[in-house]
Amino acid sequence: MRYASRRDWADVARDLKLVHTAVNEEQARQRLEEFRESWGKRYPSIAQSWERAWNELSR
Repeated sequence: MRYASRRDWADVARDLKLVHTAVNEEQARQRLEEFRESWGKRYPSIAQSWERAWNELSR
C-alpha cells in the first residue's frame, strides 16, 4: 500500500484482494490484469511489484 495514496487504500486493497483470493493462477493473472486496467495509470508500480514477486505470491 505504500505506493498508493491513503485516500485510495480501501479501493486498491479491495481490488488486490481479488487477485490474492483467486481460485487458481489463471484467474489470479486475469484479476491482476483487471487491476492494471483500473489502477495502472495512477499506480503502475503496484502491479509491477506483484509481477516481480509473482513466484512468492502465487504459492
